[in-house]
Amino acid sequence: MMNLLAIIFGAFVAWVAYRYIRYNYLLRRHLHKFLSDHRVDFSRVKYAPFYGWPGYVVVFDSPQRRDAFRNSPVFEALLGEVQNMHGYLTLGGRSFDARLAVALEPINLQGLSRV
Repeated sequence: MMNLLAIIFGAFVAWVAYRYIRYNYLLRRHLHKFLSDHRVDFSRVKYAPFYGWPGYVVVFDSPQRRDAFRNSPVFEALLGEVQNMHGYLTLGGRSFDARLAVALEPINLQGLSRV
């Protein structure tokens, strides 16, 4: 009986690990590589799903870099890449919109300080 429970638990852990790698890590790595190939100066890419829709947050070192990226043609290319990655998704008659799935933000250091 214990062996059967160990096998079921191991299969569950493997399934969770597979889902994390496939639907979180690899997608973030793809966008990280895309931005690096276009020589964008950013800190990291976070995966931030919202109500079942995939979402990404590109974090920059400063608000000025964020604003410069938002006004560049590479931002439109990033939106196109995200749309290509998830364009097949639909939910309740609504299709995926990359403009709603990509957010840009500067690093917020206020949460790190202890007052």
